[in-house]
Order: sequence, then structure tokens, then C-alpha cells
Amino acid sequence: MKSDGRYDCIIMIFEFMKKLTDKQKRLFNILLFLAKFFLLSFVLHFFIWLNIDIYRIELLVANIIGFFFTMFGIAISRADTLFIFSDSSGTLVAQITRDCVAWKSILAFICLIFATNEGTLIRKIYAMVAGSIIIFIANIVRLTTTFALVESYGIIYFNLIHNFLWQFGMIFIIIYLWHLMRSRILLNKKRKES
Repeated sequence: MKSDGRYDCIIMIFEFMKKLTDKQKRLFNILLFLAKFFLLSFVLHFFIWLNIDIYRIELLVANIIGFFFTMFGIAISRADTLFIFSDSSGTLVAQITRDCVAWKSILAFICLIFATNEGTLIRKIYAMVAGSIIIFIANIVRLTTTFALVESYGIIYFNLIHNFLWQFGMIFIIIYLWHLMRSRILLNKKRKES
């Protein structure tokens, strides 16, 4: 039976894949993951381009942080989404902005999940929802501890805590959650094969 040429490229790819060694297949899977992650990252850039007003989420985050300060008896000056800190070195006004609600972290995590080769769509959706909730909570902890440490030790430490320690901390959390999700899917896959 003669081919009409429509599927020749797909057949060539399958023939190519059959000839690869295990190491080459792993490298090809890494390349495939990176290509999917790169394409999915355009979703993140699309949302940045849309510049959607998320003031209500910003206010929700500020209210949650304010609740924790009230619960622990820490008095911090606050107006709407602004937190005001003063000490002998000056005054710091920290505002909860769109970048403070962890939406970029959540979207990056979602891109990592859907770029992963392993797992069914249902498992990826479950991991996406669970991971997004964990990242949101971690972000609340990040902001609350940053403000509490600034209130306790002085505004001079704000940049160190906020821009250095917790930025790397959030990156670690995202990568660890992705690894955890990925290993759980692989572990479940291996159990089903046994």
C-alpha cells in the first residue's frame, strides 16, 4: 500500500525513536519537556500582557496578613493594601501588589506540571490545584514572616528578607513541589506496571 505523504513525517519520527538508546531517549524526553515548558510559558507572558486588575486578590492577601498579625497580637500600621513600618532608620511603606499574590509562581508551577511527560490529565489537574493552594499559602507565610521580621528587627532588613531569602525560598518551593508531584506520578505508574 502506497502512502499519500500525509503521515510520512510521523512515521519517520517513530522509526527514529525506535533506534535511540536509553540515554538518547532520556535526552530526547528532556528536550521535549523543555520545548513544552517554553511554549507553555507564553501563557504566563500573555497574562502579563493582559495586565488584568487583581486588586481584590491583593486586598484578600493583605487582609489575611492583617488577620495573622491581629491573631498574634502584633500591631502594624495598615491602610488598605499598604503596610507601614517605622523605626529609627526611617519609614518603609510596603504595598501588596499584583506581584505579591504569587500568581506568577502559580503559573510557572502549572507550566512545569503540564510540560511533564508523565501522568494523566486528571493527575496533572489534581497536582495543579493542590500545588497552587500550597504556593498561595507559602506566599502568605512569606509575606507575613517578612513583615514580622521587619517589625521585630528593623526596616533595614526588608530587602534582604524579601528580595533575597524569600525569593529563593519560593523558587525552591516551586521546584520541590514539582519534583514531588512528578515523583508521585512516576511512583504510581511503577506500581501499576508491577
